[in-house]
Amino acid sequence: MVLLLLFVLLAGPTGFIIRGFLEQMGVMIWKFIPMVLPASIGAAHWVEGPAFQESWTIFYWAWWIAFAPFMGMFIARVSRGRTIREVVLGVTLGGSVGCWVAFAIQGNTALFFQREGVVNITGLIPAETTTAIMDVFMSLPLGPMVVALVTVVAFVFIATSLDSAAFTLASSASTNVGSEDEPPLW
Repeated sequence: MVLLLLFVLLAGPTGFIIRGFLEQMGVMIWKFIPMVLPASIGAAHWVEGPAFQESWTIFYWAWWIAFAPFMGMFIARVSRGRTIREVVLGVTLGGSVGCWVAFAIQGNTALFFQREGVVNITGLIPAETTTAIMDVFMSLPLGPMVVALVTVVAFVFIATSLDSAAFTLASSASTNVGSEDEPPLW
């Protein structure tokens, strides 16, 4: 993923990506309080329809309800020997910074391609989201190789998530498995 992000940053519209990231972080910092406060206490709605926090909160609740049990056990397992502070900071800061960088590079590249007419992303979303994503990567130099790398990275991410879930479920369902032991393969 790091290689993919570096390639997109360097082969894509580098200046646009960096400027966009800095501007977006500034807006997020400046509007953080109105964005996170519920509309019921007077926070400004600066999007039409449901407010940002109203729509995304439900999504994240559902996400964490589904993923929390196995992610908590998996993180605890791979974090053996680290302090609680190291684990909390690593998970919260590492995950946040990783998401910010990935969204900044990939999102601003897609925004640049949309604005320049390279890819008609808004014409493809929401019906053809996968096509829109692949069209953005195909528009980069060495497009087919980038798409192949994206496919491999996506496969590795999915395999890692499923492996984590399977391991955690096996650990939870097995009896007489100590903290240092592996659950039975079956």
